Amino acid sequence: MPSAQITSYTAHVGRLGQLGTDRLLVLQHVMVHDGQQSESTSEIYFSERFASSSAGFVTLGSETAVRAHLPEADYAIWLDLLRHEAPMYLHWTQAEEAGTPEADGIIHLATGPEPPGEGPVDHSR
Repeated sequence: MPSAQITSYTAHVGRLGQLGTDRLLVLQHVMVHDGQQSESTSEIYFSERFASSSAGFVTLGSETAVRAHLPEADYAIWLDLLRHEAPMYLHWTQAEEAGTPEADGIIHLATGPEPPGEGPVDHSR
């Protein structure tokens, strides 16, 4: 399963005519292979139309990047993590055949090692 550290992101919101609202997160990330760093970009699309089973969740994962289609309801959660946590990592499954959509693929956004007690200091004592 490829994994990459996210270095930056852009958030997009729009409407695609009769297809409805569309949200997109473009994630720039770095991967390390045999001591060599490589930069790449992944695209995560969020839309109402991806919530149904006929046009639902799919991933198109390669060795260096992924494109995924997720339900619109997931957008706020992903954006919140990207805004408030660091470091952030993206993990995904690589398609068996390049360019083949997978309905059972995996895409996962995760924080890196977090120190305990990093929140606000309790001054109530």
